[in-house]
Amino acid sequence: MADTPFYLVVTKDTETDPAFKKPLFGVTDSTGRAAMIVSKTQLNANDYVLVQKVGQGEYGKYFALLGTGNAIPLPNTDYVITGCGEIPEYKGTSNRQGYTVYYAATQACNIKMSINWGSTLDNLLH
Repeated sequence: MADTPFYLVVTKDTETDPAFKKPLFGVTDSTGRAAMIVSKTQLNANDYVLVQKVGQGEYGKYFALLGTGNAIPLPNTDYVITGCGEIPEYKGTSNRQGYTVYYAATQACNIKMSINWGSTLDNLLH
């Protein structure tokens, strides 16, 4: 998506580069590309999280939608995040790794996430 705020965090346990100890925030370019990162170690798609950022502020969270009792990601699953800030409610669909958007706010608050399990079952069966 062009000109879209993003959140990037390296989750690989063996990553030693201090530049990746904190998340990176940015905006995609006009063709939808994020900044290129160079790591001292080889990174594959499971070693980082790159998601769209919605809202503004220093507080935020993204979620990984996983199957009940296992670590299997739930891609293309509809969800609603309800919280505080300029976007009190966000409706979205998890990405192919099962991640939601990074939901940001200017103040700490409780947020709630609801999942449309019907869409999850439909996507798993097709």
